[in-house]
Amino acid sequence: MPRLYGDRISDAESAELIAKLRARGTSDALVAANTVGKGPSRDATVATSIQARDAILLELRDWEDLDEQAPSLAGLRDRLATPQQGLKII
Repeated sequence: MPRLYGDRISDAESAELIAKLRARGTSDALVAANTVGKGPSRDATVATSIQARDAILLELRDWEDLDEQAPSLAGLRDRLATPQQGLKII
């Protein structure tokens, strides 16, 4: 079972999130999709980590019926939406 920001998510949830990010098509969303799918690249910077996190949070906020369709991601959305003390890289 994959992890995203330390939270366990199902393979189906991961695949759906990646599909939604790719469908959004922005450069931020594509960076996030690659990060979710493969993990952060060896060349990842703080800036790209923040870029991916923000794109993931945006997608999770815009996902209709997230609480019913992907409860693990709903919990992640709620956690990511709270102010961070420090940034945890994926």
